[in-house]
Amino acid sequence: QKAQWVFWIPVQLLNFRFVPVRHQLNVVLATSVVWTALLSAWYPPEDDEQEGEKKELKGEIVASVEMEEEEKGRRTD
Repeated sequence: QKAQWVFWIPVQLLNFRFVPVRHQLNVVLATSVVWTALLSAWYPPEDDEQEGEKKELKGEIVASVEMEEEEKGRRTD
């Protein structure tokens, strides 16, 4: 949270001091994109959680396919 204050306070001070009013929103929007990119670079998503979710999903798909194959086998018998 401290990083937000350190980043945004100077940005807004410079924005209000040097940027014409009609362009201030654009400066904030562009700076917001940069800030979001920095946060994404500093705090990437954790791979362990994503891999766990993929394994769970894969397991569910495999179980679903196996159940469908069993049902088809029962129908043909």
